[in-house]
Amino acid sequence: MLVSEEIRLTSTLDARLGDAFIAEAAARGLTPSEALQDLVREFLDHSARKRGQIAA
Repeated sequence: MLVSEEIRLTSTLDARLGDAFIAEAAARGLTPSEALQDLVREFLDHSARKRGQIAA
């Protein structure tokens, strides 16, 4: 997918949670940004399915 624009999301996490997330992303061969994008896609897909719609 081509992305013509990007946005920056800023979030505050507990240090242990953030460290664990970064380590898990690395273990899967992903950057934290890539892992977060995957999570956002899953969240949107799940939300669309709950509403009976198809995710974009």
